[in-house]
Amino acid sequence: ADLLAYAALRGAFWSDSPQRPIDWISSALLTNQTPPSWYDFARGFTQLAAGNAESALPFLNRTRDAITSGLYGATALRQLGKTREALGVISDLSVRAPYFDLDLHLRAMGAEASLLGDELRATYEDLVVRRRKILSGR
Repeated sequence: ADLLAYAALRGAFWSDSPQRPIDWISSALLTNQTPPSWYDFARGFTQLAAGNAESALPFLNRTRDAITSGLYGATALRQLGKTREALGVISDLSVRAPYFDLDLHLRAMGAEASLLGDELRATYEDLVVRRRKILSGR
């Protein structure tokens, strides 16, 4: 089951079918009746990669990890047009994970050249620039 869940995480970046990683995490959940908490990330992540930001948010918000709930949650909110909320989430990420390095994270996830990786980068860069302007009073 864990192998299927992990395949769903990786497949969200690289699968030619957005539904395939969703099917993999669904199968993993059927197999593992007491899944670890990181399955929530896999569920949210696969939904986000498939363009289902509304479905992704509840799972991303349940994760305890600042990067997951921050970067991925802000990306989902931004896709839904909730920029103000997304900005608040990114601000929280900068407090909870002050040394967060987006490039390092994307490389570790194997996402630096994927469409979702590009979306994560665009969200982060847009919201961090907005946050800096607000903090500087511009």
